[in-house]
Amino acid sequence: MITLKLTDKRLEARGHAGYAEPGKDIVCSAVSILIYTFVNLNDADVLTDLPDCMIVDTSNLDISFLKKGFELVQEEYPDNVRLI
Repeated sequence: MITLKLTDKRLEARGHAGYAEPGKDIVCSAVSILIYTFVNLNDADVLTDLPDCMIVDTSNLDISFLKKGFELVQEEYPDNVRLI
């Protein structure tokens, strides 16, 4: 399961969705593209980028896009994504 902690100051994404085998997991892809798009559009600082953990500084950034995107993925795949 991917666990997402999103606050005004930071995003922590940990784990793997486990929906399909690595490299073919559409849930991991959905979460990843949301994060990478957010980072690139906002020139956000990536504090940690490891295979099973990504931490992004969200200070002073509009996180509404991320929050809505994560909520939609969680709604569709509740066994694979948890937003806290």
